[in-house]
Parts: sequence; C-alpha cells; structure tokens
Amino acid sequence: MHASYSILGRDFKAIFEDLTRHLAAQRSESDRLRRQLQDAAGTMMERNEALSQRMQQVVEEERRQSAEDRQQLLSQISNLINAQAEIQESRLAEKTALLQKSVLDSNTTLEGSVARYGEAMDTWDKKEGTLLEDVKKSRDAVKTTLKDDWNVSLGSEFRTTGMATNDCRLPTTSAPPSEQQQSRYTPRLSVWLTSRWPIWTSK
Repeated sequence: MHASYSILGRDFKAIFEDLTRHLAAQRSESDRLRRQLQDAAGTMMERNEALSQRMQQVVEEERRQSAEDRQQLLSQISNLINAQAEIQESRLAEKTALLQKSVLDSNTTLEGSVARYGEAMDTWDKKEGTLLEDVKKSRDAVKTTLKDDWNVSLGSEFRTTGMATNDCRLPTTSAPPSEQQQSRYTPRLSVWLTSRWPIWTSK
C-alpha cells in the first residue's frame, strides 16, 4: 500500500512538473508573441506616421505646384490677352489713320472744289456785271435812236400831211404816248399813229 502511494506521488509530481514546465513554456511563448506583436504594432505605427507625414508633404507640394502652375497659366493668359489687345489697337490705329487720311483728302478736295466754284462765280459775276452794263448801254442807245427817229419821222409827216393838233407836242421819251397824250392829237393824227405804231394803242 505504501509503495502504491509512493508511485502515485511520483506520477503526480511528474505530471505537475510537466504541467508547470508546459505552462512556463506557454507563458514564455506568449510573452515572445506579445513582444513581437508590440514590436510589429510599433513598427506599423511608425510606418503609418511616416506615411501620414509623407502624404501631408505630398499634398502640400501638390498644392504649391498647383498654385505655381495656375500662376504661370494666368501669366501666360494675361500675356496672350495683352498681346492680342496690342495687335487690335495697332490694327485699329492703322484703320483710323487711313480713315483720317481719307477724310483729310476729302476735305482738301472739297476745299479745292469750293475755291474753284468761288472763282468761277466771281468770274461769272464779273461777266454778268459787264453784260448788264452792255445791255444798259445798248438799251440807252436804242432808246436814244428810237427817240431821234420818232422825232424826225413825226416832223416829216407833219410837214408832208399838214396835220395839226390842238396841243401837238412831240413825245420827249422813246416810250409810246399815253391815251391822254393821244387824245390831244387831231383825229387824223390819231389814225396815223394807230396805223404807224399799233403797239401804242394796244392794251
């Protein structure tokens, strides 16, 4: 009986020792795995932190590059607009200069035409004045000639026909005698005047 308890005690002792060694080994393995996990987690956190910092740097660099690109693009657009505006202004200035030259040429032509017209009108006015003077002189000469011819012709008729008037006086102008003047002549003289100068008795 005593031998059986001794064997059973040794077996239990061996079992507990094996269990203790097994538990110690598991704890050691668990600690090792925990440390590995902690190391891996720390490494991952460090990598994530570095990656996050790198991402922030990339974002900042991209923003800065985008701002520079936009600025360059705006500068190029501004230069293009200014260049186009200068071209348009130059083209407008050339066209305006041509139009102004055309207007000045037209004004010069108009001034020359007006000057020539004025000279022609002055010449025409002088000729017209000369013509009027000539017509006046001719009219006066014709009036004088008609008056003289009238006086001579009427005196000759008086001497030839022996006609007399109550108050017979020869007209002093070349115009035909009025009805009052004609009534002063004798009927015979009135008949002679009517046949000789019908225009004098016409209305």
